[in-house]
Amino acid sequence: MADSSRLLPLESHVTSNSFLHVPEGNPGPPIIDVIFFLPGNPGLVEYYHKFLNLVSLSSTKEHHSPSAEVPTFVYGASLLGFELPEAIRFTDLSKYDYFDHLVPSCRSTSHIHTLQDEIDLSHLRLQTVVSRIVASLSNQPCVRVTLIGHSLGAYMAVKINQQHMTLSAVEKSSFEIKSLILLMPPIGALAWSPNGLKANPIIVNVPYFPSLLQLVVRTLAFFLPKTFFHWLVTRRMGGLGSGLENAAVGVTIKFLRSQAGVKQSIALARDELRQITKESWGEEIWGHRLIRRNETKRVSDSAYEDSLDGEAKIHLYFAEKDGWVEKAAFEELEKALHHSRKSPSSPVVNVEKEGRVLHDFCVRGSECAMVAEKVALWIKEDRKAQ
Repeated sequence: MADSSRLLPLESHVTSNSFLHVPEGNPGPPIIDVIFFLPGNPGLVEYYHKFLNLVSLSSTKEHHSPSAEVPTFVYGASLLGFELPEAIRFTDLSKYDYFDHLVPSCRSTSHIHTLQDEIDLSHLRLQTVVSRIVASLSNQPCVRVTLIGHSLGAYMAVKINQQHMTLSAVEKSSFEIKSLILLMPPIGALAWSPNGLKANPIIVNVPYFPSLLQLVVRTLAFFLPKTFFHWLVTRRMGGLGSGLENAAVGVTIKFLRSQAGVKQSIALARDELRQITKESWGEEIWGHRLIRRNETKRVSDSAYEDSLDGEAKIHLYFAEKDGWVEKAAFEELEKALHHSRKSPSSPVVNVEKEGRVLHDFCVRGSECAMVAEKVALWIKEDRKAQ
């Protein structure tokens, strides 16, 4: 880590591989909030630019309100092995040195990162980003972290929190993970989910499948006419009539044309199918008592919640129909909710009941805005409770 006296002030920026929102104002606040985002698979943060921007705007509005005094930094980055080459073209990497030591992985397309690699390196990235943010300030503030993860990123958020809890008091002293917001988490055994049952025989059992699929997809991407390939990708993603944003199609095409993105994605999916089980989620999910709170007129979904005193609050947000969630595990979660009897003032886990949000909400504008609004509300509620 570079000496803080040599570091330039942090600046908000958006690239294909990273997103950083730096709040304006007090350079030496006593407390700061850091929102750290983990994407799903494929792990391209560019899919989430609109979502992260909406969350950032919400935090900015709250920071400028008379009652708010805690500035919020928002950071997200692509997972290792999914970085797109254009992000290397910075002429002044010193502004982004908290990320630079991880960027070189995209220069080597031969190495495929495992799920454990992604978890370990994302935890390292979190620690590094927090250190870099603190180094840019004029004091040593108390740092409160909210982890937000989508799909695979939700699982990674749980595992990072587990890792962080095992650190010594000195190692944990730089920041505290206060909240986990898990969006469309693949609860239970991923291999036993509807989509997992279809994908598992091919992805797990076919030798060299990641490399083979990478070769086929990249060949099609480069030899099919661009207009036809764009139409094909758009149709496969549900079509623009489904609310799909054209920008998301463009991100997908860049991903499919990348040198090893598809291979990394399928290899990571293989690890997911093998390693994401009911037990691997840990006590953060299954060991908590759950409660139901009354539905409000403004929010048309059922709610229930999961927390432990003194530990990170956990919010889970599900689509009504999600092919990546094991049905039996979700029913067990609902059963625990039904039999739980706790104070209605506890934190909340929301379940979307009207089918307005799909698993891949980030590629659809209206759904993206809906989820961002929900996330901003949870962050605001958690902040008030702290």
